[in-house]
Amino acid sequence: MYVQGNKNIHLYADCDFEETLVGCGIYTWEEIQELSVEELENAFDALPWVNAILLNIDCAEK
Repeated sequence: MYVQGNKNIHLYADCDFEETLVGCGIYTWEEIQELSVEELENAFDALPWVNAILLNIDCAEK
């Protein structure tokens, strides 16, 4: 799953709560410091996550 942030795409399994919530414009870094872990988890889970199959294809070097 992924969510589109203001500048980046955040993958559900590869990101942390704070970075994703700030990157999506939900909270500022100052607001994050005032929230409990439970509030952060709830806000993170409430983001508009999109189910997707993502592939990373790299060309082999010769």
